[in-house]
Amino acid sequence: SYGEALCRSFCEFLKDITAEGQVQVLKVVEIALKVSPVLASHMFQALLPAVFRGVIEGERYPVVMSTYLGIIGRILLQNSSFFSSLLTQMAMEFNQEPEQLLGNLMEMWVDRMDNITQPERRKLSSLALLSLLPSDNTVVQEKFCGIVNICVESLHDVMTEDPETGTFKDCMLVSEAEEPKFSDDEEPPTEQDKRRKLLALEDPVHTVSLQQCVYEKLKLQQGMMGDQGFQALMETVDTEIIHQLQEFLHGL
Repeated sequence: SYGEALCRSFCEFLKDITAEGQVQVLKVVEIALKVSPVLASHMFQALLPAVFRGVIEGERYPVVMSTYLGIIGRILLQNSSFFSSLLTQMAMEFNQEPEQLLGNLMEMWVDRMDNITQPERRKLSSLALLSLLPSDNTVVQEKFCGIVNICVESLHDVMTEDPETGTFKDCMLVSEAEEPKFSDDEEPPTEQDKRRKLLALEDPVHTVSLQQCVYEKLKLQQGMMGDQGFQALMETVDTEIIHQLQEFLHGL
């Protein structure tokens, strides 16, 4: 099929191409995953182990690493069953238990979060890692502090404060109802703008409030572990980070 041929070509390209070229190829995969997470995961299945491997091995080019994490983030968030099978496949390759490999992936993700400069991708990373909660898996719990750190960083990126009410809102959210008003000197939206908007309405990055998601996931984790266990888990997080988190979640 056309998709398979495209994937084969991409796999060939990626073997011998500059970092900038890699990013351009990978961006196509990322956009495809944004449009159709399930279809694109299968379409680019042959290419994804290289992406996963790149993250685990700590890809040295920040822009490439950022794109890798964007792709893995999309799959983890929007096609979790495919992510599980990819993790199992990669665990065999690395001769590790899937849980152990997931831990390594999360560690690298937290460690290289600074490679991601786009707020959309940073929010995506937070939502993707939050999708692992609530969890009674010790590997995920060991990385809980890292997940919270990433979420607080992302909240700083996406939250804007309403000076009148003193509350925060996620500036990335797009709603269907919003019909922007155009002044005479502004261009009306192009067809491309309209397509972008439709795509955004399908995208968790633009439809899920990070603030709300963090709050709900922490509540679920607390419910799973009980107050005492959850308190112990929260104590693994830096007190300043917890303070910032409380500021963002204030009023929910």
